[in-house]
Amino acid sequence: MKGYVISIKEKGRTLLPAALQRAANFGPGDTFIAQVNDEGDILLVNRRRTLERMWASMEPSDDFDAVADLKKAQVAGDVARRQRLESFEVVDEEELEARTTALLTRIRK
Repeated sequence: MKGYVISIKEKGRTLLPAALQRAANFGPGDTFIAQVNDEGDILLVNRRRTLERMWASMEPSDDFDAVADLKKAQVAGDVARRQRLESFEVVDEEELEARTTALLTRIRK
């Protein structure tokens, strides 16, 4: 991996050498995400290519069925809610009253 010297100029401005731009295949209009590690080193990541990689990694496979997955998630959520409601035990009437009042107060806002 080749290294490049980058200096910080007056007012904190930085100039990226043309050789670095050619090597990294970027130019005017490209934007970067700067990541700083625990040691204070900076990694510049091309935003467009990062987004392209993210989108490519989300490509659905042939056996992907988003509707079926959504239905499964909804059913699982409904089952979990029903179980919580059915297993609800009132141990303390005062606590139940306080929780009910707090919930109604939040709903009315």
